[in-house]
Amino acid sequence: MRLLSLSTAAFPRLSAYLEVYDSNGAFVHGLQAGQVSILEDERLLPLSQIEEQNAGVQFVIAITLGPAYTIRDAQGINRLDYLLQGLLSWDPGPAASGGDDFSLLTSDGLEILHTSRPQEILDALRTYQPEARNAIPNLEVLSRAIDIAGEETPRPGMGRAVLFITPPQVADISAGLQSLAGIANQEGIHLSTWLVTSYEYFIQPGAEQFSQAAALTNGRYFAYSGLEPIPNLEDTLQPLRSVYAIAYDSQVNASGSHQVIAQVDPQALAGAESTGGEATTEPLLASAPLNFDISLQTPQPYFLNYPDTITRVISETQSTKPEIEADIEPQPTEQTLNISIDFPDGFPRALARTALYVDGALVAENLTAPFDTFTWDLRSYTVSKTHKLTAEATDTLGLSSQSEEISILIKVPRTSQNILAALNRQRGLMIGLLVLIAGAVLALVLVLGGRIRPQLPGQGQRPPKLRPASPAAAEMTASSSDPLTQAVEIPAPSGEGRQQERSGGWASRLHLPQRQSAAAPVKALAYLTPLVESASAHLLAPIPLDADELTLGSDAALVGLMIEHPSVEKLHARLRRVEGIFRLSDCGSSAGTWVNYNLAAEAGTPLEHGDLIHIGGLGFRFTLREPGHLRKPVVVVEERKP
Repeated sequence: MRLLSLSTAAFPRLSAYLEVYDSNGAFVHGLQAGQVSILEDERLLPLSQIEEQNAGVQFVIAITLGPAYTIRDAQGINRLDYLLQGLLSWDPGPAASGGDDFSLLTSDGLEILHTSRPQEILDALRTYQPEARNAIPNLEVLSRAIDIAGEETPRPGMGRAVLFITPPQVADISAGLQSLAGIANQEGIHLSTWLVTSYEYFIQPGAEQFSQAAALTNGRYFAYSGLEPIPNLEDTLQPLRSVYAIAYDSQVNASGSHQVIAQVDPQALAGAESTGGEATTEPLLASAPLNFDISLQTPQPYFLNYPDTITRVISETQSTKPEIEADIEPQPTEQTLNISIDFPDGFPRALARTALYVDGALVAENLTAPFDTFTWDLRSYTVSKTHKLTAEATDTLGLSSQSEEISILIKVPRTSQNILAALNRQRGLMIGLLVLIAGAVLALVLVLGGRIRPQLPGQGQRPPKLRPASPAAAEMTASSSDPLTQAVEIPAPSGEGRQQERSGGWASRLHLPQRQSAAAPVKALAYLTPLVESASAHLLAPIPLDADELTLGSDAALVGLMIEHPSVEKLHARLRRVEGIFRLSDCGSSAGTWVNYNLAAEAGTPLEHGDLIHIGGLGFRFTLREPGHLRKPVVVVEERKP
């Protein structure tokens, strides 16, 4: 089995020709793509194409003369005459008509090179009358024949073959013959040897050398003493005309030298037309490695016909619409950009991705065709500024590169229409700010008018000191003050006619998540009750937990419950309800998140009614609307050291 003529011209699709022969030297017909695979740099790849072709053969007949040709039989006919008669009986048939390439070489100077007419070779042999008695046989004509057979063939995929007819060599030619056979094998040339000698010489070491040379190159060996029937050349040439044209998609993504091996399932050979043998359990049959060199470069994108400046303005049609109802937006709202992708290595290939970056940020991406067009969204650009753009292209091999940076100025004139458009886009935010400002002004007026008397933290009535009259009363008083044993009063969320009072200390900086007012109370499953300072005269209302997730921290943009305190980070903890169970987990904070004075587990610590929670240095009591059962207390006995 040989892999021949590997071509990288259409990389990453690589093509080659594959010869597959059975143990008898017959071509194996009928192989399918699933029976052949490619091993590229030890990576197994499937075939994309396999097609059996009759490509013809480039065939060279090489004859070296010697005294053994002159031996005559009883009829006076020498061995050379018999050989020539056998060659002249060759009928190439229609298969060789115009499809083969023939050459003839002899050691005494007869030479016909690269003819497509087999009859020209036969005519030359018919008139050939050499003087062989004093000739000294050698390997020079064989070396010349291998060079001619190894030349570029008229058509790709053609077989290559040399028929070497020789008497026994006088000198020791073992090293030279082995070297020539090795060259022929590397070039994919089938070397057949016909040894003309006496029958006794058939078993001599010199004869064995010619047999081994033929076997090495998948050629045929024939020993002729004058009595054996001369083989028909067509039997030698016919298997060499067939070849498989194969192709596969390479996965090579780096420049340099790479190796390819073809593998064939031996089951395919067992069931092939030419063998008729039984199935085998042998491993995959592999060709000799075939190396190829390739130089790859990354695809190079560049922008086509891009604008230097894009001006966004309000059109006259927009400006005539009522400002409150019209969705005023400066035009244009998008810009189409086109790119082209070159392959400097000369191997155009499919793309897997293209991307557009503006000021280093990804703004558009193509994962399917067309890869050469981007739509740039301009709606977020409201001020005049020059932006830097680059395009990136990645091919199917994973090779990627970026274009040169270009600059585009987005100009947004500061007209009254553009200012109105900017305000209109932030309509919700503006309304909220106006409401907040109006509320602050109203509160200031009420304070200055004496309607509201602000009270500093710690002012007001001092909490009473309760002293039980007896131990039983003390126990009763302690029980009544324990939040684990008390029912939790859930205030109405809307608070009609009643405003919630604020507590002092850190609890005054606890911003509850905003909720829509409703007539019916929130049916929360659980609550978080802040634990305020002992000097506070009021308890803060419990926070209802009516969502599946609540985040806690000091950044209102990141969390649902904002807590202003130095020990609380921007995103500090997360409370989730999974399958009816609340779990508290820390979000990588420095101060930590604690449940009953234990650090919360990374996967989340399940909470039970009455658990004490600390977010940094701040405490909460977790209670359930339907408590079920209380967590059993854990008593730890510590041995005090003397």
